[in-house]
Amino acid sequence: MMQMRYSFEPDSNTLHKISFTGLSGGEGCHTVKEALSKLQIENPAKTFANNMKRGTYDTVPQSLVEREAFVINDISEIWKHEDDDELQPEMNCLSLLANALTHIVKLQQELERLRGE
Repeated sequence: MMQMRYSFEPDSNTLHKISFTGLSGGEGCHTVKEALSKLQIENPAKTFANNMKRGTYDTVPQSLVEREAFVINDISEIWKHEDDDELQPEMNCLSLLANALTHIVKLQQELERLRGE
């Protein structure tokens, strides 16, 4: 399983330098299903919660932790199956891509609605 790594930019409440770790490149796969099972990406909300438990943020000001948590929780919304509102602890990369594209369309529609278009 892969994990998303990033740098949080508190001035703009955005993530930078996003990368994924966890695969060596030497994993063998004989089917697409097998490959997708190896291309699971952990929900960043789960990673964030684990880091909180380990004390990673103990010396970080609470206001910054809350801002980062807000961004991570927003991003983690795509870790859901289409017919289920429950967040998944991990999801394969193709499902995440499909969810992200759907999310972008919904956000665009919401922006248009708010603008009165």
